[in-house]
Amino acid sequence: MAIATVFIAILPVVELRGAIPFGASEKLFGSDALTIWQSFILSVLSCIFVASILLLLLRPIFEILKKIKYIRNFVNYLEEKFKNKAKKVTKLEPQVMDVSIVDKQAVKKQFLFVLVFSAVPIPLTGVWTASAIAVFLGLGFTKSLVALCIGTVISGLIIVGLVLLCGGYSTYIFHGFMIVAVVVILWIVVRGLVRRRRVRV
Repeated sequence: MAIATVFIAILPVVELRGAIPFGASEKLFGSDALTIWQSFILSVLSCIFVASILLLLLRPIFEILKKIKYIRNFVNYLEEKFKNKAKKVTKLEPQVMDVSIVDKQAVKKQFLFVLVFSAVPIPLTGVWTASAIAVFLGLGFTKSLVALCIGTVISGLIIVGLVLLCGGYSTYIFHGFMIVAVVVILWIVVRGLVRRRRVRV
């Protein structure tokens, strides 16, 4: 059970949104189910582990994947999306002229954006996307990881609140997130394939 919860927590799109209700589901596991707080701790730690790996290895992995002919365009598409997100975050007020102020404002804005992005428990947010954005922002490993840790804990607490509020229906929360995750992943893949065909034409 704990291993299954960890596995679900490290999946992109699903993450702890699906892992917490899954691990704590008495309908699925009966008396063997984790407590809500055991599921929360396992899921949060799993997501933070994924975030630390992504912050260290995402750029090298992207560079390797771009060398593979069949997925090159799709990887370029993802990278472009993350870079565009990063560019939007770094826009500052035009009247600010002091370079040191600009630097401080930029870092603060980037930190808060990564934190909030990882804290919102909806599809296409969370540690996977937030980690990628942090990498392309150039925020730095320590600041990025701190922002992601805080955001992940907030996201987890929101899900815990939903599970406690829904009581016995927490299993449906897990199923709902799984369905949404599949739809989102299919949408991303289709978009990538369409983009690849356009580039060929």
